[in-house]
Amino acid sequence: IIPIEVKAGKSGTLRSLHQFIDAANHTTGIRLSAHYFKIEDSKTINNKNFTLLNIPYYLAYKIPNYLEKYFKNHN
Repeated sequence: IIPIEVKAGKSGTLRSLHQFIDAANHTTGIRLSAHYFKIEDSKTINNKNFTLLNIPYYLAYKIPNYLEKYFKNHN
């Protein structure tokens, strides 16, 4: 299970995503938004390191492809 948070606007916090990553054994999360595609190192509110895949809405159907490529290159 990979946590996904959908943002309506270009700004906003990822509070739910951070809480999920802090509570679970996850180091990867996805944000769907109006932003462009980007992979970045991030930290939760509780300072846990994780990787955030920023995926624009129009590429949501490719999430399985991006995750497969990401995990293939980082495991």
